[in-house]
Amino acid sequence: MSNYVFFKFREINKYLIDSLVKGNLYFAHPAQLNDPFDCQIDIKRSAENAISKLSGKKKENLSKLAGLDGYFDQIQKDTGNSGICSFSLELESSLLWSHYAKEHQGLCLTYDFPESFLIDESNEITGVAPVEYED
Repeated sequence: MSNYVFFKFREINKYLIDSLVKGNLYFAHPAQLNDPFDCQIDIKRSAENAISKLSGKKKENLSKLAGLDGYFDQIQKDTGNSGICSFSLELESSLLWSHYAKEHQGLCLTYDFPESFLIDESNEITGVAPVEYED
């Protein structure tokens, strides 16, 4: 089992000090992210799009779920209450230092997570996934 190493660029302020003292990570609500399009997912529309592209048993199963009253509404509600904590795999990024570390005046924290913390089938709270940008 290996560890995952991530970087987090931070401004030096009371929130940074508080998180270091308490050993906490902040998970922002998607509406708080600086990009208004980040993590704004329309579950029903995404399911409809997936159904239109699928075939066979997968299409049949997803169509059945779409037919359940309120199923996708509940998923939309549940995911809307999730928080996001973003990290970088890259330490030497001038853009990240400028934007998140207050114009190169902040710092970059290194987090070393054991694989078992992030990739645990029984853990429904924590996970890791790369950001994928699409049109």
